[in-house]
Amino acid sequence: MTIWNLIPVLTLIASSWAVVPGPRTEVKTLMGRPTFFVEGNPYTRPLFATYVPTEYYYRQMQEIGTEVFNFQTNCSACDIGFSTPVWKGPEEWDFSQMDQRAGEILKAKPDAWILPRIYIGTPEWWWKQYPEEMTVLDHGGTVYKNPCNKFMNVNKRPYPSLASKKWREDMAMALRKTIEHIQNSSYGDRIFGYEIAALGSEEWYYLTANQQQLGDYNPQMQDAFRKWVREKYQTREQLASAWNKTGIDFSDVKIPSMQERVGDPNITFRDPAKEMNVVDFYLFYNEVIPQTIDYFASVVKDVTEGRKVVGAFCNYMYEFRGSPEFGHNGGEAIMRSKNIDFICAPPSYYERQLASGAECYRRPFLPGMLHNKLWFHDNDLASFLFERIMRRVGVPEETIKHYATQIYPTPTAQESIWLYQRAAGFVLCEGIYESFFDLHGGYFDHPQLRNALIDTANAIDFGKTQNRASAAEILIIADEASLAYGGFLSDWPKSHSPWRINQTLMSHQPPFIKCGAPFDSGLLSDLDVIPFDQYKMVVFLNTFHISTADRLKIDQKIKNTDRVIIWCYAPGFFNANWMSPEQMQQLTGIRISAGYETLIEPRQILNGEGTDWLKGAGEPTDVKEFGMEGKICKLFYVQDSEAQPLATLKGTDKVTMACKKMDGWTSVYTLNPVLTPEIIRALAKQAGVHIFSRSNDTLYANKSYVTINAASAGSKIIKLPYKADVYNAIDQRLLYRDVQDVELSLMQGETVIIRYVSKPSNQQ
Repeated sequence: MTIWNLIPVLTLIASSWAVVPGPRTEVKTLMGRPTFFVEGNPYTRPLFATYVPTEYYYRQMQEIGTEVFNFQTNCSACDIGFSTPVWKGPEEWDFSQMDQRAGEILKAKPDAWILPRIYIGTPEWWWKQYPEEMTVLDHGGTVYKNPCNKFMNVNKRPYPSLASKKWREDMAMALRKTIEHIQNSSYGDRIFGYEIAALGSEEWYYLTANQQQLGDYNPQMQDAFRKWVREKYQTREQLASAWNKTGIDFSDVKIPSMQERVGDPNITFRDPAKEMNVVDFYLFYNEVIPQTIDYFASVVKDVTEGRKVVGAFCNYMYEFRGSPEFGHNGGEAIMRSKNIDFICAPPSYYERQLASGAECYRRPFLPGMLHNKLWFHDNDLASFLFERIMRRVGVPEETIKHYATQIYPTPTAQESIWLYQRAAGFVLCEGIYESFFDLHGGYFDHPQLRNALIDTANAIDFGKTQNRASAAEILIIADEASLAYGGFLSDWPKSHSPWRINQTLMSHQPPFIKCGAPFDSGLLSDLDVIPFDQYKMVVFLNTFHISTADRLKIDQKIKNTDRVIIWCYAPGFFNANWMSPEQMQQLTGIRISAGYETLIEPRQILNGEGTDWLKGAGEPTDVKEFGMEGKICKLFYVQDSEAQPLATLKGTDKVTMACKKMDGWTSVYTLNPVLTPEIIRALAKQAGVHIFSRSNDTLYANKSYVTINAASAGSKIIKLPYKADVYNAIDQRLLYRDVQDVELSLMQGETVIIRYVSKPSNQQ
């Protein structure tokens, strides 16, 4: 026997000696996408999760082939009530509910793998003993007062300050003790990995978000902010220059008051010459949560000796409309973490309905691919059984209406299946991981649905054998730092949603998803690592702040190869603490002026030239009006005689969309990024982007799969990039041989996922 023959034997022996029981799990890149691996083998079959952790539902899902299961627990307490406290007193621990929930899974499937979701909360005895470690609210106290947003699980009690060293150390000890208990338990060898959860709805957002009380004014948070500012500016002179405050010292740095944070509710942007302290606070505040996640993830990695994957819910930049009060604008920091392997999120709750809606993104998607972080799509769709389940659990009518707008029940089982298949197609085309999340227990309690999930899970699992790399030739670039420059809505606190122009972070998505060409979405902070050669059209979505260094990278990396570059609203208006229209002109090549101080509704009307331009691209000319509704921003408009005007602000002659041919690229400006599918398609055609479909249906695609969810009934044509054999991805039936155009006859709301495979060159 050679040494090479001995390696598997030695590996098995070494594994048996390991302190950490169970399989080694990790995330590695496979077929162009980060993927779970278990003992060196790729794993893509969907996980099952539920808030009703009973053997009944676990057994249903093991019967459809599910192997990994999730349950909610905590290492100390659950601040939102999903599990009973584990740390009951200074020396009192109770793991019984945790063990019971794991036992329910193993009763249903003795060889199941388990991914516990461990909430890191604060036991009542602890916050009563250490009141100085709690979040201090703007009113000076630690207890939330009415009115509170009832859907955010915030009660009239104190919650911890994330800057508290005592809280971190004690909860880290509790987390360590909990994982050690799990590893020494009867189910320790069945652990797949760990999700760590905390704060709002398990999803790591500040509990002050969407409330009428702001935080955190704890002295320890104050000290942390002061330290952050010192590290950024180094000297008093640099601080004084940045904040435009002569004689300021680092000891004078304070967390901005509620009045400073709210500011003038009638503006779109803050004036950094006067409010750079607020901008810096929000930049700092959004680094605290990812740093805290990384801190606790490092504890898990240490206890498990790096043998288990670790993930968390975070970075909902799009979903929270960019509001830095949530603390979710720290995606760059999460990507740098060596301790986080996967990032969880449910599908966006925006425009999620069948046919007219889509699976939208809660955050820019590309960073995960670039930094080997697996996206975990925690799919909590309801089914046609929704109302029956709501009545069974006694949910109030107002709450039923609230849930219905988020998890979108359907009238029939078939429509529920189409929604599940649309989500599966999204997962296959993006190359991400999915869970079937039975939110209230019973959404899959129907044989027709479970039979459909068998086929869906098998199709997703088969995807690991296919090339899942991106086929996108459109790139949308968003920016996190720019979000700190925005202003509150004029009706806050009544609205509970404080941010203004960043509402477009969600509403731009459906028309791009329905334009018929796939797109990637990335961050401005990744300019150094994005593979720009792939993209023919680049959209700068909310890059209101662009640094000098990033402007140079844009000049060198993007303004070339006949690329079409679309600039939205106020591109590059800010650079650190300086703002000016001249900076926008230098960036875009188009002269853009700042208009009225009053808020306007950014509705745009295609003018004659715009209609002719659309017609020239082969798109319908009946498209006229587009853009966001409501008075949400100040006006920026084009004053450039060399730019071709395409659209004007509704009710005025102000040019708000224009294009201009530059040296080696085309510059396009639009006041509003909420375009129509036809306009996006026309721009993409100008850039030479491959268009898979022109029918305005929800569409996702990569190098092996295309998913279409029909917005309307009728014949649909999908044009592949090249001739290929085409299969139905759900049942693997061959549909066509050696075709480029795929014709499908679909009912409204119907979903079809196709897999296309090119023939070897010697068979062409």
